[in-house]
Amino acid sequence: MNEKKKGTIYFVDAGPGDPGLITVKGRDILQTCDSLVYDHFAPAEVMALIPAGVILHYVGERPDRLPLEPEEIIRILIELAEEGQAVVRLKGHDHPEYDCQEVRLLKEQGIPVEIICCMGGNVSRTDRPLSCLRVMVTLPPTQAGDIGEKLRELGADPLFYSTTLVEPTDDLSAWEKLATLSSDNLWLIFTGENGVRYFLEKFNKQLGDMRRLAPFKIAAVGHETLFALEHFHLVADFVPSGLTVDDLIHELLREKHLRGASVVRIRGSMTDDVVEKNLTLAGADVLPLTVFRTYFPDWAPQSKFALLHKPPEAILFASAPAVEGLYHNLTEAEIGHLLAKLKIFSQGPHISRALRAHGITSFHEAKLHTTAGLLAALLDYSGNA
Repeated sequence: MNEKKKGTIYFVDAGPGDPGLITVKGRDILQTCDSLVYDHFAPAEVMALIPAGVILHYVGERPDRLPLEPEEIIRILIELAEEGQAVVRLKGHDHPEYDCQEVRLLKEQGIPVEIICCMGGNVSRTDRPLSCLRVMVTLPPTQAGDIGEKLRELGADPLFYSTTLVEPTDDLSAWEKLATLSSDNLWLIFTGENGVRYFLEKFNKQLGDMRRLAPFKIAAVGHETLFALEHFHLVADFVPSGLTVDDLIHELLREKHLRGASVVRIRGSMTDDVVEKNLTLAGADVLPLTVFRTYFPDWAPQSKFALLHKPPEAILFASAPAVEGLYHNLTEAEIGHLLAKLKIFSQGPHISRALRAHGITSFHEAKLHTTAGLLAALLDYSGNA
């Protein structure tokens, strides 16, 4: 009988203090391996890449025990390799082949070993304003990249835990009604960047010619909303002096004649209907048009464990649903444990109201209600901490 072929142990480097620098090869092996052996140094955002079918072996410290000794970790790795499995040993430093006792002992046992190091070297971050600050980012992946990059430039360690996800949706009946609107007082109302992006991406598909926007006046609130309009070479006809949706409603009704106007309210699935109700009461004919769906993702158990075992030092909320998404994934007790050990940052009044609704009153609200303002609030706190 042929002897069963031994599996390979892949030592995957999670990045030189920056999990964003994990190699493509390392990521691919993480997503195709049979088993993963990891400890408390494994970055949460790397652990989030692991598919549900991978068998996890935690060898790090727990509240009731110290990390396993190297000999015990080696025993686990050898057993898995002798079963023919492809095994990842996730490491948190640059070059495990130079100083890792595990690699040496495995090679002595004749176990196939492959080292997958990151491309970069260690970069000193001690002189940066957010030096090594662990910051939890709750934005959807489509929006988290920019703020994650800026956090790293400032020396922080971003931990990506999306509490909401966003995807386009087709509100076909509303699009059909939009196509038939005919009035000398047409308005589009935008209250967020996602609404701008998904509406304009869908408009050409649904109506075929961007020139059909010409009869519409645009009302918009929020810096991020205005930036998104600029990206599509559009300028709002009405912007309130304040930065909230309430400011938009009150000033629009005070300054513009909307009785009999046809108003298209661009929204998401979790957006409240306060705009629609107020404008309808003022005599406008309001058409809600839902262009994106927001929903709560389910975090993997190992991601939750990593987050609670080694909590970050700050958390950023950029939307009210992001707060609700945290409560979707964690129990009240888990949230109490998490928030007791970090500083909370809100991008604006709507998010602050959502936090207060859950009894959270200790947080920092950005003065400028954008992701740049959110970072500015974090920097201001860090400088005064």
